Amino acid sequence: MRLCRRNCRSWLLTLSACLCLAYVYVTLSGRRQNAGSGGGGGRGGDTADRSRDSELDSICRQLDVTPDVYQARLRRFTEYQKSEPFRQGPGEQGHGVYLTADEKNRLGYDAMFAKEAFNRISSDRISLDRSLNDMRAMECRSISYPADLPTLSVVIIFHEEAWSSLMRTVHSVVNRTPPRYLKEVVLLDDFSTKEHLLRNLDNYLARTFQQTA
Repeated sequence: MRLCRRNCRSWLLTLSACLCLAYVYVTLSGRRQNAGSGGGGGRGGDTADRSRDSELDSICRQLDVTPDVYQARLRRFTEYQKSEPFRQGPGEQGHGVYLTADEKNRLGYDAMFAKEAFNRISSDRISLDRSLNDMRAMECRSISYPADLPTLSVVIIFHEEAWSSLMRTVHSVVNRTPPRYLKEVVLLDDFSTKEHLLRNLDNYLARTFQQTA
């Protein structure tokens, strides 16, 4: 019996010791977790920063540009997207620009149109950064696309094109294409001879898109 009682007391002492050790372990573990969580915000912020930097590096590698150039493109795109709904002027929001009969006579519209087959007079009155209303069908506006899409190159072929229509095409591509996808815009001149499509075109592109090229 004593042996039994001694054995029982020994078992109870062992159980008590185990419970004490468990209590100490849980207490110390909780303190370590609390101490770790105190600086967790900083580590979480660092992780988020590293993730953004990694994404930026990936985009820049795909576009073959420096981060500064990409950020300049992103600023231009973002600023235009914010201002587009509020733009006003001839042709803004996709509205047409019409000439009166007097204007047509005074500006030589018939001769111009016979030569160019294009209403250059109205085109010249429209901003190169012209705003457009959303022409998509309603069901198309709710479609969601994945963010991870391939980059693209836009090739614009022209021959003796009017200045305003050609440059407005370039501006529209840059203003409306998310910069992470737009790798380049290629202007392919099909033997134009007009002066504004020669050196003037090169100078304008270099000056206007200097920060984003």
